[in-house]
Amino acid sequence: MALNIIRTLYRRTPEFLRKPIEYIPIKYRLGGSEFSETYSFLERSETWSQERLKTYQQRQLRELLQHAVETVPYYEGIELPHDDPFQNLKGFPIVEKSEIRNNRSEFESTVLDSKTTHEVTTGGTSGEPFAFTLDDSAYGTEWAFIMCGWSRVGYSPGDQLITFKGLEYENADKGKYWKYNPIYSTYEFSPFHLTSKTVDSYIRKIQEIEPDYIHGYPSAITKLVRLSQEHSEPLPDVDAVLAASENVYQTQRETIENVLNTRLFSHYGQTEKVALAAECEHSNNYHLYPQYGVTEILDENGIEVSAGERGEIVATGFLNKSMPFIRYRTGDYAVKGEIGDCACGRNYRVLESLQGREEKERTLYLDESHEVAIHTVYYTMHGNTLNEVSAIQFYQQSPGEATIRIEPKNDPESVDKIGIINAIHGKLGEEFTVNVRFVEDIELTDSGKRQLLIQKYNS
Repeated sequence: MALNIIRTLYRRTPEFLRKPIEYIPIKYRLGGSEFSETYSFLERSETWSQERLKTYQQRQLRELLQHAVETVPYYEGIELPHDDPFQNLKGFPIVEKSEIRNNRSEFESTVLDSKTTHEVTTGGTSGEPFAFTLDDSAYGTEWAFIMCGWSRVGYSPGDQLITFKGLEYENADKGKYWKYNPIYSTYEFSPFHLTSKTVDSYIRKIQEIEPDYIHGYPSAITKLVRLSQEHSEPLPDVDAVLAASENVYQTQRETIENVLNTRLFSHYGQTEKVALAAECEHSNNYHLYPQYGVTEILDENGIEVSAGERGEIVATGFLNKSMPFIRYRTGDYAVKGEIGDCACGRNYRVLESLQGREEKERTLYLDESHEVAIHTVYYTMHGNTLNEVSAIQFYQQSPGEATIRIEPKNDPESVDKIGIINAIHGKLGEEFTVNVRFVEDIELTDSGKRQLLIQKYNS
């Protein structure tokens, strides 16, 4: 409750009155003791042995499951017969978002304190709002995990960031496509207004700021760097790009890293705060944080997959006691790696080929009964085929066809239209009808994200 009130007051405060906030030490702006103590703990525990990390997980999980069966109506009656909490966890049902949405009060703890919790609402790919209760303490704890991950590419709390974020930009009509957020020491830039006509303003402001890092939607950052190549003023050097909130496609990674000559670093998480992973500094594979929760990688029958196999991420988070999510289906998929099998020396589970829910749930229908994941189609179009493409989006209204919306870098005539069609036919077959439509700007969602597939067809 208190956190929601503070956020509301902050949003309603004029920008010039927010400025003094930046003089408050960064640890207090990011959650106080929850942030600083968690950050310090993560620095220490990164070097722990696998056995010590497992002991920590057992203790946290045991407390959570006991709390759930004693105070959460949905879990009332579940027994905890084993000394090992990992075995007890298997006795809990796997839950879906729809189950929690339709029975919210059943999942809330009876000892929930409204003074130390707040409501969170997320839209998701389904378009159905999902509201739940979250502990206020999760705010600072979550930021500690994220920033500790960023430290793998040199970040320290308080370093100068700019970020691309789906917010309201009240002065955009006056040519000001950004605003300063003193809480995070960052300038927030609009992904909505970034075009070939406005990019010079963006670049000049970014040059003025001289940021250490660029953070935000990889689709927006990719557009920025592509547009910057067409203009005489270059973007300043940055230590890394910190991608968030969207899937990172290989073509985006290559574009950003080649143009900016720096590392694109990504982390994986959810609004529900059940699992969190960050890329390794030695590869693009992700390390799951065992201190954050217990993550299972399950097949379609709910059985744990073996290392090297792909499965769905089903997770139990430690950050939220007011409405604990236990064995929650994220809808995200990954290849399960080994624990500790990495040059960095961390005894964390490795995740390979992490595939976010947007990719998994959005599929192209080849006919009434045959569908393919959109990311498998998109990945076939790389290299020279997309050289003159600024952005791309698939639009499907019926099985067996799709319109490819293309935002060209320059003249539409320069786009390899035939090459794009051939690339799709090479994967889906000649029977699949492909139409190409050139657009000035690909429409973003209300939150400022870009969807790879818009689909009006219901199977």
